[in-house]
Amino acid sequence: MGAGASSEFKYARFIEGTQEPGYSKHLVSWINEDPNILTGPANEYCTTIPSAFRHMASKKLNKPFLGHRDEKVEGRPYVWMTWGQAREFVDNLARGYKHLGMMEDVHSEGKNWNFMGVYAKNRPEWVLTDLASSTLGGTIIAFYDTLGPQAIEFVIRQTRLTTITTTSSYLN
Repeated sequence: MGAGASSEFKYARFIEGTQEPGYSKHLVSWINEDPNILTGPANEYCTTIPSAFRHMASKKLNKPFLGHRDEKVEGRPYVWMTWGQAREFVDNLARGYKHLGMMEDVHSEGKNWNFMGVYAKNRPEWVLTDLASSTLGGTIIAFYDTLGPQAIEFVIRQTRLTTITTTSSYLN
């Protein structure tokens, strides 16, 4: 179990008989009795990803939320951001996106869209960017190394994307 985890509450459960070589069993939410049928929100406070995040952050303010390995320290121990730190980071990031106009309105298919690109390997900033963007009603567009420059250019032009969050190693 991760730091601060408890065996008293389960977030998900494994589905027996779904394991394939090299992979774990499939996981589903504990509220899904039938893993083939999606259920509604766990409660009336959690109807969107941002509302679920805020609800949990208010309950677990000082508990570990998002961790990464510290590559600069021998043994690569995990460094944890608490729910409260993450909420503050997400709020500030969303304010910055809005103030700087980084998620411009794009009118398409009869409605307005706000896009934020993410081009990075899995890391805490990916999650924080997603939460900040969805707080503003935005849609994340994920880019992967395997797409190649032509596909990336196509997606950027198709969505009229103006901002991509990335790591400095991808700026070369």
